[in-house]
Amino acid sequence: VMPGFDYDKILAMTNIMDGNEVVWEAVGLEIGWMESKDGVRGLYSWKGIGGEGKSIFYDGVVVVGGSKEINGWGAVRRWVLETFKDCKAIGLLGSSVGILEEVGIEVERSKGKEVVSSVGVVTMEEEEEGDVVEFSNVVVGNIGLQRFFYRESMSFFSNLL
Repeated sequence: VMPGFDYDKILAMTNIMDGNEVVWEAVGLEIGWMESKDGVRGLYSWKGIGGEGKSIFYDGVVVVGGSKEINGWGAVRRWVLETFKDCKAIGLLGSSVGILEEVGIEVERSKGKEVVSSVGVVTMEEEEEGDVVEFSNVVVGNIGLQRFFYRESMSFFSNLL
């Protein structure tokens, strides 16, 4: 979860995850309180991606928004790349969709409010108008599939750092 996140979107995603008995954690850039964009509500992160936030500990990762200008964006990029290389489910919502291009992951992606799922990577670029419930359901479905080993046969896979 990135600083300035949309609390209502997180709540909607939480309801989908909980309803499907998915055990999830809010993981921030560091341990501590993360304030939402309304400045009133927030979440507490017990883990930070710089420490225990390694993809080996999770079945998938969802990145909700965020800005490239924030301190720690590089750690978020590395976490997504590591998760992709581990063939695990990924969900990218809002501005975080741009991470794919930044790290060299060449998959079909959302260019608007539609939800796109490609080789276990779910994207929805325009989170303000998009359906976060549909996005969350597709992510949960991908987590249930466990691994996407056919990524390893993609032409760019061996070039990922």
